[in-house]
Amino acid sequence: MSHQLNTRKNESITVAGVRVDPGSLIVADDDGIVAFCSEYAVSLPALAAQFPLAHAAATTVVLGMSRPEEVVNSAELLARKIPPALWLELKSEGLPPQEAPVPA
Repeated sequence: MSHQLNTRKNESITVAGVRVDPGSLIVADDDGIVAFCSEYAVSLPALAAQFPLAHAAATTVVLGMSRPEEVVNSAELLARKIPPALWLELKSEGLPPQEAPVPA
């Protein structure tokens, strides 16, 4: 079984018992995510766009776009290579929780 994940910007969803909260990845500067991303030269939007794709039940992530340049930007966010070490470091801090799948 697979699921398509469609949410409005910053809306939380739960898939197979794991809460996916892209909004927290975007605004959770208090948790130090911005510093982690800066250390690895990764943008926060790229991290947030790719995070839900790691879940086995997610087959689609829909990024909101209203202008042609946003289509190009969204493709770039999804193509950006995120070092596995960044995901490991975030998980070691509980961002996301240890049980949450992350992209390989």
